[in-house]
Amino acid sequence: MSYHVETDNTTGHKYIVDIKRRRSICSIDGCLSRAQRNSFCAKHLQTTDKKRLMNKKTSHQKLQTKKGFVMKKKSSPTNSLINVEQIVSKFHNLPVEIQLSAEIDDDDLKSESSIEYDYTNTMPTPIPNPIEHRHVSIATIYLQDEQWHQLELFIKYFSSFASLSNNMNINSSTTHLLIDDSMNPLRCIFSKKIFQAVARHIYIVSIRWIEECLLRKEIIDETPFEIHGDHSMSTMHLTRRCLTKPLFSSSISFAIDCTSFQRTITRNELAELAVLSGATLFDPEQQMLSQYQPKLLLVLVDPNVDRSRLVNQYQPWRLNVKFLTPGYLLKSIIYQNQQPFEDFELV
Repeated sequence: MSYHVETDNTTGHKYIVDIKRRRSICSIDGCLSRAQRNSFCAKHLQTTDKKRLMNKKTSHQKLQTKKGFVMKKKSSPTNSLINVEQIVSKFHNLPVEIQLSAEIDDDDLKSESSIEYDYTNTMPTPIPNPIEHRHVSIATIYLQDEQWHQLELFIKYFSSFASLSNNMNINSSTTHLLIDDSMNPLRCIFSKKIFQAVARHIYIVSIRWIEECLLRKEIIDETPFEIHGDHSMSTMHLTRRCLTKPLFSSSISFAIDCTSFQRTITRNELAELAVLSGATLFDPEQQMLSQYQPKLLLVLVDPNVDRSRLVNQYQPWRLNVKFLTPGYLLKSIIYQNQQPFEDFELV
């Protein structure tokens, strides 16, 4: 079966194009295997690595010969010599080992498995600027094959300042969520990672930020590349700056009485979002023993739950309880503003 092969005039990379997608192939003429690193497939990559090693050995021998010749010409044998190779080896023998795990979507599984990750820093260490002094920990969502390759180059080049978030999930050390916005610039589709990123006030940025950093060879300001929201809103990037006070006060308690939100955000993840937003978690059994009366109790429930059961269960707190769907918490987080109860209250 024959395929159409295209060559990128800018980078020189070759691509094979079929009906479904466009993927990078080996730069060796006649080879249609998937490109792994440096535009070579696994077979030709091994061959080029061997040639590079032989050239390195030859250059090393020439350097030794030249150094010996220079030492003979020196008049004073007491001059101290600096072992340049030992100093250089301290920088080149710093491996960066990062374990990548799969994304939720099947497309991300294909993207990640098609790339060979080699984080040996073969590039010169870039000169740091003030922005680079903070460490960048990146989580991703729905990247394409070529975008994974760009992220790999970014981690290689800025290995002293950047890394991938543990298991590609958003946690307390994550600083950036990277998004493919090629179809709709600075827009996204709301998902679990989006809600988690907004609740933690971290950067949600376009893949174009990575591209621009590589072009300029420095980590630049990510503010112009922040995602603004979905088709219904354009102020999501402003919520990251709402750090003066939490979304909910500690006097507001959440009880998570639902199994999940649309089978994508689990009960525990909803509880985590509530705590990150400043609220406290409410346990009816424990609070019954302590006779604790929250100022306001918000119970997140499934839309089709039996209301009579809820009324009986939360009877002791009937004066200050609201039964809401999980959408109340999620929309409040996205807008960083408490939403009206009536829009989400269980009828």
